[in-house]
Amino acid sequence: MKLMLMLVGLLLAGCTTPGPRGRVGGIVAAHEARQVALACFVWANEHQGQLPESLAVLKDYTGLQNLEAFELVAKGKLADLKEPAATVLVREKQASPGARRAVAYADGHADLISIPKP
Repeated sequence: MKLMLMLVGLLLAGCTTPGPRGRVGGIVAAHEARQVALACFVWANEHQGQLPESLAVLKDYTGLQNLEAFELVAKGKLADLKEPAATVLVREKQASPGARRAVAYADGHADLISIPKP
């Protein structure tokens, strides 16, 4: 029993970080940002490479219920984006100083980036 409690304690300690959202919540947000980016790729493929004007048109492309939690950063044609691995395509709207924001890049990878404190 003590061993199980100790393992649960270690698991919980590894899944939380200080701040409004724990580590697991950040990982989920990054995964969702990647899903939105993939929906943008499908949209662009069906619309001559043009990225959507807003994320509202992607409701049929993704099963996410919280599309409004993200915003589209990149505009124009997907093929015209310079340095896709460094170009943010989609990001979380909510970001407080010192927190981490989920972003997805034009090459398809997602990450959590730190928002600098003023």
